[in-house]
Amino acid sequence: MRGKILNPKINLEDNTLEIKGNYQTVYDHLCKLNDTYKKKARPFDTPISLIFKTKKIASNSSLEFQQFIQAIITNLSVAIRNNIKEIIAQHLDLTFIPSEIFCFYNLDKLSLSYNKLTGTIPPKISNLINLSWLDLSHNQFTSSIPPEIGNLKNLMRLEISYNELTGTIPSHIGNLTELYLFHASDNHLSGKIPSEIGNLKELTWLQLHQNKLTDSIPPEIGNLTNLIELYLEKNQLSGEIPFQIGNLKNLIDLNLSHNQLTGLIPSQIGNLHKLNWANISDNKLTGSIPPEIRNLKNLGWLYVSHNQLTGTIPPQIGDLTLLEELNLSHNQLTEAIPPELTHLINLESLDLSENNFTKPIPSEIGNLINLKILYLNNNQLTGEIPPELANLGNLTDLTLAHNKLHGVLPPKFYNFIDLNLDLYWETKNIKIIPNYYTDQLKTALNLINTDPATWDLNRILKSKDEALNRIIRKLTLNDKYKLIGVDNLGIQWMFNVKDRGEDALLTSYYMIPPNSYI
Repeated sequence: MRGKILNPKINLEDNTLEIKGNYQTVYDHLCKLNDTYKKKARPFDTPISLIFKTKKIASNSSLEFQQFIQAIITNLSVAIRNNIKEIIAQHLDLTFIPSEIFCFYNLDKLSLSYNKLTGTIPPKISNLINLSWLDLSHNQFTSSIPPEIGNLKNLMRLEISYNELTGTIPSHIGNLTELYLFHASDNHLSGKIPSEIGNLKELTWLQLHQNKLTDSIPPEIGNLTNLIELYLEKNQLSGEIPFQIGNLKNLIDLNLSHNQLTGLIPSQIGNLHKLNWANISDNKLTGSIPPEIRNLKNLGWLYVSHNQLTGTIPPQIGDLTLLEELNLSHNQLTEAIPPELTHLINLESLDLSENNFTKPIPSEIGNLINLKILYLNNNQLTGEIPPELANLGNLTDLTLAHNKLHGVLPPKFYNFIDLNLDLYWETKNIKIIPNYYTDQLKTALNLINTDPATWDLNRILKSKDEALNRIIRKLTLNDKYKLIGVDNLGIQWMFNVKDRGEDALLTSYYMIPPNSYI
């Protein structure tokens, strides 16, 4: 059955004739064009874009696609065929690329993404010498990237991510000097990043993450001065971060995380004035955070956790006033938390946990009024919890556990009904239940003993949400040190406690979202 004939549409952006529909519909349009220009006896010179859409994918979709390509070659004029500039066949469950497609020598764009293509990427793809855009992503290709791909010297976009490709990135990739986008992430590519990648001086987006790439980052990467995005995370890259990375003065996003990089953070990173997002966490970087970081005035997100960094946080970090998230956790940073850190008034998440910070928590941290998450646990912080922390009205997570803090928990914290507060291991030094606090709460905590059957569940436990007059009606044991409370509005609360019986102490509590009730 022939498809419904719809009028093709001219795309005003590139002046191409767009023909959309299923195989039969598209073929009918092409036949109509072919007949029209035969009758007019004048050449057809309008670029054609074929975009395949179907509501129901046939089980033999690949065969139908091959028959469609064959029919064009057999039945339509050379003029029509030569003016087909784009073929976009996505989400059609194609399992192979028909070899006949490599006869479309004038093809400018070929997108076969989101199919089920398997086997190798055909070397004959190099016949399409006029291609500027090739998208084979989100398929099931195996084997290696064919070196013949280096013959596509007009290629500007190459997308082969989300396949199962193996082997190395061929050095021939360096022939694609017009390339501005290269995505080969989420494969099984191995070996080193070829130095020839430095030839791609037009490259703007480079994504090679989630592979098995090894060896060092080639210093030639510094030649890519137009680069905006560099994603190399989740590989097995080793060696030092090349100082040439400082040449990438247009870089906005940098991700080198989850590798095995060693050595220092190069001071040249301070040259990346446009950098907005940087992640170098989960490596083996050593030394200190370079003070040149102060130059990254556009930085909004910085992740340097899970390394082996030492020394202090440089006070220059306080110049990064656009920062929204800062994670320096799981390092070996020492001495005091610098007061300059409290200049970061846009900060929403601050994680300094698992370091060796000493001295008191700076009271100025209460100036970070946008802060939602604050993790300071597993350090050697001393002194009292500054009452200024209670100024952080947006705070939802505060972890101070495993430090050397003492004193009284500031009373204002009892007004934070949505705050998940973790003071575990601090309860012997911090009085978290002031004398004026409700006797009912103390009584309920003393009900925690080895035999839940002996609990007097008629005792009531007032929650800290006095404004709503919520009263905990029932306490049940969830595990050894966790209790579930249900208030008079049917809301569940989790209470975390330390010790049992008369020594029981509340360490944290929070409201359980209704969609995750136990």
